[in-house]
Amino acid sequence: GDGVAAPPTDSKSAPMNRHQLQVVLVEVSHLIVAVGEAAASSLNDICPALEACLRHPDHGVRHEAAVACSAVATAFPCEGRRILKSRIDDMQSHMKEIERLAVESEAEAAAAAKMAPKKKFRRPRLTKTADTTTTSVEKSMPHQYAIHGNAIVVSMLVHELHHLPGGVATET
Repeated sequence: GDGVAAPPTDSKSAPMNRHQLQVVLVEVSHLIVAVGEAAASSLNDICPALEACLRHPDHGVRHEAAVACSAVATAFPCEGRRILKSRIDDMQSHMKEIERLAVESEAEAAAAAKMAPKKKFRRPRLTKTADTTTTSVEKSMPHQYAIHGNAIVVSMLVHELHHLPGGVATET
């Protein structure tokens, strides 16, 4: 189903679907570009919400969140560099989690294969190994979404920051 990056503003309103969230993100991008430095007081609210949208299950929401992050970087190059570094760190964290899940899945599959009785002259049927792999893939999906959203924003920010005062940060 459609996920929501943030809770609704009050308990009576329905959660936004992915299409509504994309429209909101497009408008946030336009507002940031239009008001420029006047949006500085809202960055503490905007940036965490955008970063949450970069992990959304819908690719369109992730893309529009990346575009909005690029708008923030255009108006606030220092904030853009901070976002860039934090998104690279976040990608690495999610990649490590996917690797951990893969190792865990392989160990479970090996244990299941040892316990499964071996039958001669029969075709192998789908066993717990396939179930374990499916479960592992499902568990990795939020991490894959995060890596994808972060990769989009990193690509946009590297391109954008190159043209802005201060460029891309070289410190590690």
